[in-house]
Amino acid sequence: VSTASNVVSAVPQRRALKDGEWACLDAKCAYINSDRSRVCERCGKAKPRSKNRVGREIGKDAAEKSKGLFAAEDWACTKCGNVNWARRTTCNICNAPKLGDLEVRTGYGGGYMDRQNVEYIEREDDDEFDEFGRKKKRRKVDEV
Repeated sequence: VSTASNVVSAVPQRRALKDGEWACLDAKCAYINSDRSRVCERCGKAKPRSKNRVGREIGKDAAEKSKGLFAAEDWACTKCGNVNWARRTTCNICNAPKLGDLEVRTGYGGGYMDRQNVEYIEREDDDEFDEFGRKKKRRKVDEV
């Protein structure tokens, strides 16, 4: 006869990650490693490649500075800077997903390029168009 108090969970409990720490992705391991470790210190699996995430946890220091307004698990949106509660899966200001990959938008001058699949028209003969992009009328050449 087994009781509920004698049952030990096979899944390790994870605490909140501090700045620079990473958790092993192996479900059986889930060991929390330091930032300097390139492989898991417990099972030897490689450190996952870092991705630019939209949301990042604000951390313990920022939570203490907020004097109870925010918790360490709350996350800041990197698109708009809004601090969201930990339970939110999207930003309540710009609707960016918490766990989505950060998009790289390389518009001119460092801005956002909102247009997708832009095709620029190559014009071989500039004399064919005026300074506003309108097609010029062709003049008839008189034969002598």
